[in-house]
Amino acid sequence: HARQNNVTPSTLMLTAYTVLLHRCSRQQDILVGTPAAHRNISGSEWMVGDFSNPIVVRSQIDSSQTFTQLLKQVQTTFVDAIRHQDYPFPLLVEKLNPVRDASHSPICQAMFLWHKPNEQRLSEILGHHNSILTHVLPMSGQRGATYDLMLSVADIPDGLVCSWSFNSDLFDA
Repeated sequence: HARQNNVTPSTLMLTAYTVLLHRCSRQQDILVGTPAAHRNISGSEWMVGDFSNPIVVRSQIDSSQTFTQLLKQVQTTFVDAIRHQDYPFPLLVEKLNPVRDASHSPICQAMFLWHKPNEQRLSEILGHHNSILTHVLPMSGQRGATYDLMLSVADIPDGLVCSWSFNSDLFDA
C-alpha cells in the first residue's frame, strides 16, 4: 500500500496509528509526536549524540475520507513538519501556550517512533527469533511515562517489529 501511494512505510504506519487513535478515542483531531533527526545544522554530521527534536503531526479525520486520502494528508503534514524540525519543541510549547498539566506531555500525548536498528540492536530486539515476518512485542507499562501511549516500529529485513509502551497510571495491558 505504501509503494502504491508513493509514501514511505513509516508514513503508512504513522497513518495506521493515527486511525487506531481516532477509533479508540473517537476524536477527529489527532496529534502524534515523532522525533526528527535534527541533523540539518552544518557540521553536526560529525557530532555524537541525540539531536532528536519532537515534531507533531496533526491529522483532522473526516469520517467520509478513505484511508488513502488520510494517508496523503498525513504525508503532507509530516513533510511540512520535517521542514520545520529545527524549531525547538520547548519554544513551540512556549509560543502555543497550551493549558499545562504536569500529568502529561504538552501538545501531544501519543508518540510514534520509527527506526532501522543496527545488527546488534536487531539481535537484542529479536532475541532467539531467527526469522519473522511481523512480531509484536508485549506492551510495557511505566508509571508517569513521558507519553501516554507510544508505538515503536523497527524496520528489519524480514518485516516490522512493533512494541507498545503506555502510561500505566492511565492504561493497563
